Amino acid sequence: MKLRLFGAGLGAAALAFAGTVAGLGANPAFADDPTVEYDDVKIGKTLISNDTVFADTSKAFTFSVTAAPCDADGCVAASDIPAISNVTVNVTEKNEKASSASFLPSKTTYTKPGVYAWTVKEALTNPDSELKVSQAEYYIKAAIKNGDNGLDYQWITITKVKNDDGTANGGKVNNLDFININEDTTTFEIGKTVINDGGRPEEPTYQMNVVFTIPENFNASLNPAANNWSPTVPAVAPAQDTEATGTTCGEPVSGKITCSFSVAKDKKAKFTGVPVGAEYEVTETTEGDFEPAYSAKKGTVTETPVTVTVTNTYADIPPTGVLLSYAPYALMVIIPVAALAGYVVVRRKITA
Repeated sequence: MKLRLFGAGLGAAALAFAGTVAGLGANPAFADDPTVEYDDVKIGKTLISNDTVFADTSKAFTFSVTAAPCDADGCVAASDIPAISNVTVNVTEKNEKASSASFLPSKTTYTKPGVYAWTVKEALTNPDSELKVSQAEYYIKAAIKNGDNGLDYQWITITKVKNDDGTANGGKVNNLDFININEDTTTFEIGKTVINDGGRPEEPTYQMNVVFTIPENFNASLNPAANNWSPTVPAVAPAQDTEATGTTCGEPVSGKITCSFSVAKDKKAKFTGVPVGAEYEVTETTEGDFEPAYSAKKGTVTETPVTVTVTNTYADIPPTGVLLSYAPYALMVIIPVAALAGYVVVRRKITA
């Protein structure tokens, strides 16, 4: 009799335990997608910058992690998804990726098995005018299971919903990377000064070239690549002012952009959107009886607008329009001719 009662008690206890497990819910199905380890779910931030000031500063970037609608079997209700505080990543080296710590909740935070989902975005809303903020967006799903010692992670997947430039992606990835671009640009001018150009019938223009070597860490736009991003040379040449005529800028070749233009005396060519850190070289191609002098033929573009002055100094011109530099050669001809003429005159007087 006691054995029967004991057996009945065990049966009731087993049924009660089964009911408790059923109340917790069944384990989610295994994900076919590539999965990520819990400790590897981190946010990576890279700031592509040519700003020379940034080298001595640190910038903090904040990311929001919000509960998202779930699109898998076994999804829990939105009210059951644990809240995750904003994640901050401190970037101390430009053009180098910085990463956060793993930010998903610990397994003890969950109350039941099932699939949980979050959306991750950059939270920056008021960037300065030169900063292009990543528009990337990620979707995380985490499956929680009944383990031997309580609830535990079963699998985690990451989908890149949008690229840094906001275009759609949709591919599965192993990390959450965000890229911002800080384009620091300035103005570059080339002025023309002419000395001793009097006596010429018309005001000439002077043909000149400037070659910009774009720094490797300067980029015109956020690259839409899904996982990685490489710096590129901007396809659009700097805009030019109207004081220079016939300005043409070629396509980038090996990181260099060559611009040609004509400029008159006391005028200047002006280029905007030139990246800080770019190298430049100015060359005058007009030939004449002058030697161009450059205030800085070569150099590096700084944050302060750069002006290069090219001075053409002509040989002296007397009122007669004869170059003084040619006078010695003229005298070599004039004196013998005058002497010969004098000899002829004297000879005739003698013979007369």
